[in-house]
Amino acid sequence: MQKLISQNISTQKGFIITMEVVLLLTLLGIGLFIGIVSIRDALFKVALSQQDHNFYVIDSADPAVILGKAMSFDEHEAPIVAFVDYDIEGTGINRRALIGVRDDRFTTRQPIFYSDVNCSDDPCIARAGSEVFTEGLDGTTETGSVSYINALQSQSYGIGAGNPAGLVTQGRLYREASAACTTAILQSMWQSQSIAANPCKTLAPNITSANTNPELATAVPVVDDNDQNLLDPLTPPFYTNMISTPSANYINTVPTGESVSSGTSAAVEAGNASAN
Repeated sequence: MQKLISQNISTQKGFIITMEVVLLLTLLGIGLFIGIVSIRDALFKVALSQQDHNFYVIDSADPAVILGKAMSFDEHEAPIVAFVDYDIEGTGINRRALIGVRDDRFTTRQPIFYSDVNCSDDPCIARAGSEVFTEGLDGTTETGSVSYINALQSQSYGIGAGNPAGLVTQGRLYREASAACTTAILQSMWQSQSIAANPCKTLAPNITSANTNPELATAVPVVDDNDQNLLDPLTPPFYTNMISTPSANYINTVPTGESVSSGTSAAVEAGNASAN
């Protein structure tokens, strides 16, 4: 009898311990599940909050091409995207350039110089870190048109006139070549960062001569495998944070003020709605 009682006690004892373990595991599982869900929701909210504060730049192509995430903004509040120039001319070297994006064209601090008055012939660029050709937005020297990002990586990048040259083009990306600029006289400068309908600026006569040309290098276009400038395929106007590709109605709608008729306002609102 005592032996049977001991066996029953052992059996009951093991069953009680098993139930305790199951209960503990159940409580821990429920707690872990709730904790994981809470962490997931918190991370999701943080991601959405960060996305709300980010600016992404896209063009007007269909489907839209994402130019990149804005790293910062220039003095005109134009978003600046980072461009990486991979494996330059097969050397295995990568360089970077900061490109400002406006609604109609690209910009850089570094201007491109030309031998003619129309910003089309013999493009040249100031060598990285050169402080000789530093004419700024106010038309005076020593105002900061030189890019020290270029100086830190020993190669200049700049936006010049489109190809074929024209005032309505979005501009092309140029890179400093090893060859010196052979132009004796520079007559124009594509100053993409200026606020002007015509970024091509005529320079004063004899702005440069042979003794200052060592500060200038030949500017070569940054092209893809098909010898097409990397910026040529992008379609202006450019936008930020559009959910979908802007519709033709939105692109062609002329901005209007608050005093317009209700019909025109409705058309504008309809265009904006179709864009979003």
